[in-house]
Amino acid sequence: MKKITLEGLVNMMLSEQNHNPRDQCFWFVVNTYPKAVHDAFDFPGKYVKKLGLDILTEDNRKLGMDCAQLIMPKGDITCKSTINVEHQTYPIEDKVDAIYDYKLGLIHQNNIPSNSIVMTNMDLREENVLCESHNQIFNLKINRVTMEKISKRLKILNDKIKNNQKLSLNELMYFAYIAIFVDENHAKEIMEKLSLLFAEITPIDFNVELDLHQILKSMIKFHFRDDEDF
Repeated sequence: MKKITLEGLVNMMLSEQNHNPRDQCFWFVVNTYPKAVHDAFDFPGKYVKKLGLDILTEDNRKLGMDCAQLIMPKGDITCKSTINVEHQTYPIEDKVDAIYDYKLGLIHQNNIPSNSIVMTNMDLREENVLCESHNQIFNLKINRVTMEKISKRLKILNDKIKNNQKLSLNELMYFAYIAIFVDENHAKEIMEKLSLLFAEITPIDFNVELDLHQILKSMIKFHFRDDEDF
């Protein structure tokens, strides 16, 4: 089976009437660089391996997740378990039933507990939300990307690049983290800084550079879509 590239995903995305490059870029990066993204994006637990994204529901519907991983105890995670991480750009109420199906599917497939996580830049006011689906209550963890978290990663990139220090793969994933999750109020300023830093980066793996360049390119198009000078 031919591996699909991010450029291919972006081209398909641009042909869709209601495309969302944030979703496409998130899906691509978490599944292409799962271990590095696990740390760079603050996923819980200790990464073990990437899991398949397809699950079959109890009523035989086939669903596809954004991200699924096997993890071991670390921090708040106290036992071997799985995580499902979904990128969300609209109210979580619209996705609760699907996330619960993902949770059940992962439990049935792996016979261990599963943690449901939404990653977003929206302010949902809580880090943990109790949700109801199919008359069952489950906990949904909110991994919110704030400007404080973005600024921290941007400073690390700036300091290391200005000092000609090599960036780890985890740190290189900060480019994707910032580009995907920066909010519209700060996008112009942050994306300009990010692009300048990327242009100054010391030589890195060609495929990583190509993937990150494509993420920056697609997100710049998205953030500046209404800018006549772009």
